[in-house]
Amino acid sequence: LPNVLIVHLQRIIFNFDTMMNEKINSKLEFPNELDLEPYTVEYLEKIDANNAKTSPIKEEHEGPPVEEAKVEKDPSYYKYKLAGVVVHYGTADAGHYYSYINTNRGRQSMEAESGDKDVWLEFNDSHIRMF
Repeated sequence: LPNVLIVHLQRIIFNFDTMMNEKINSKLEFPNELDLEPYTVEYLEKIDANNAKTSPIKEEHEGPPVEEAKVEKDPSYYKYKLAGVVVHYGTADAGHYYSYINTNRGRQSMEAESGDKDVWLEFNDSHIRMF
């Protein structure tokens, strides 16, 4: 998996009735931490291996030998912590972008020692304020 994951949600659709772009303004929530392990090949292989061990029916395997000893990655390998969000204010045709940034990102060891929580700031043109 990449060190940095950028997720872009397309919130503008084309309406074939009006022949115009429309912005989707429904509420959108997302987690502060994203675990991608359930969406990886490694996870599916692990599930298949566990199912094969517990299955009373033994299937004959054709083809090349299956690797038995795979190195398991640390669970943190699959986890991403939210670092920022870009927001669009306006319509599908015009508007303004601003962002929210987690200023404590990447400071997990310091956070554990000091007990500090995430500090989010809103960056909106020349204005910066606490969020």
